[in-house]
Amino acid sequence: MTAERKREKRNTEERLPHRTAGQLAGISLRILRAQIVVTFGLTLVYLANLGVAPWDMLAIGISYHTPLQYGTALNVVGICVILADVFLREKIGLSTIQDVLLSGWIIDLWTFLFRRIGVADVLLGISGNADAAGGFAAWFTDLPDAGAIALRIGLFVAGILIFCLGQLMVQSMAMGAGPRDTLVLGLGRKVPKVPIGAVTWGMLALVFAIGLLLGGPVGLGTIGAVFGMSLGQQLMCRIFHFEPRAVRHENAIETLHSVRGTGDERTAM
Repeated sequence: MTAERKREKRNTEERLPHRTAGQLAGISLRILRAQIVVTFGLTLVYLANLGVAPWDMLAIGISYHTPLQYGTALNVVGICVILADVFLREKIGLSTIQDVLLSGWIIDLWTFLFRRIGVADVLLGISGNADAAGGFAAWFTDLPDAGAIALRIGLFVAGILIFCLGQLMVQSMAMGAGPRDTLVLGLGRKVPKVPIGAVTWGMLALVFAIGLLLGGPVGLGTIGAVFGMSLGQQLMCRIFHFEPRAVRHENAIETLHSVRGTGDERTAM
């Protein structure tokens, strides 16, 4: 280990707070609360049914040209993103791990809840359960085409803004970020004078372009996500005066050490 790395490790250990297991559980719950906001936004985007997101488009495009199924291709893309995060020397923190382990389940739970009241079935065009939506189903089906499109666009925009708010909540905790957000932060640190929203746009535009070359499906929501997620992120950062690149995140090992350090201290006493 070089002298610089040793000095960096020593400085990191000195700034780490000492936590109890209960405090760590509280942090995990706050991360979960932010994840619930993030996934609610993503669920609204999904229910808007205007097209797949750029990363999904890329995975579908890969499935067209390889033996991989869509889900496997999406997992492979996720692994590649995490490897890129590590290559950029970004922190893989508690928030990153919870994102990988829990986000999909929470989205499934939101979708289940919307289906229980029939809203998801109506918006996604799934037949058989429309009656469960009651008045909403009749109201939605009676809407003129322009009204239905306007409702979907409204859901999409609301979902993007809620997602970006949750994204800010996660990053402000300094416990890491989701794998794709971590990639944006890593790239953003290479160009510190470029607004973080512009970095997000550049990455999503690149993902969109590759997915397009691979023949992935394109919808209004796919294009909207490229612009909406970048503009939404920049808007939230401006409203809350937040610069995500200025946050010094803990990685998961540092977080565990902060709890073990408390125990060691008590033993010594």
